[in-house]
Amino acid sequence: MRFPTYLIVSLGLATGACSSVSDSRYNPMNWGQSEDIAATLAPEDGYLVLQDNRNLIAQVTNLTVVNAQGGVIVHATGLPPTQGYFDAELFPRNEEKPEGATLVYEFRVLEPNRQQRVSSEVSREVIVAHFISTAKLRGVNEIKIVAAQNSRSSRAQ
Repeated sequence: MRFPTYLIVSLGLATGACSSVSDSRYNPMNWGQSEDIAATLAPEDGYLVLQDNRNLIAQVTNLTVVNAQGGVIVHATGLPPTQGYFDAELFPRNEEKPEGATLVYEFRVLEPNRQQRVSSEVSREVIVAHFISTAKLRGVNEIKIVAAQNSRSSRAQ
């Protein structure tokens, strides 16, 4: 029985491609075991908290708290000095231990790698959302978002 030439060539190419894939990062068998990486911790008020290398956004311009199943969703709009800021998050400062029944979050963002244009306020806005469970809201009367130049808060009705 004779095989057509194109079939033999196709098998040869496919076999050759397998050897390059077997040595690549696309093969899950090449990834190995995970390793433990120590987190950077710093003491604050007697507690250890994770450090965040992002900076506070310049201003918080809007804050809304919307009821959701199992808690609330906090929407915050921030205004950095220029365009290009990214990786925004509401970073908890006291989520585990609310002081004075106020949950405090810092609005953190990463700066762009190179200088950016200032442009209009609307084009610079950064919007972020964060879910807070009903359990974490127990005993909390106020949610406060902190920026570099100001802060905004919303109180329970």
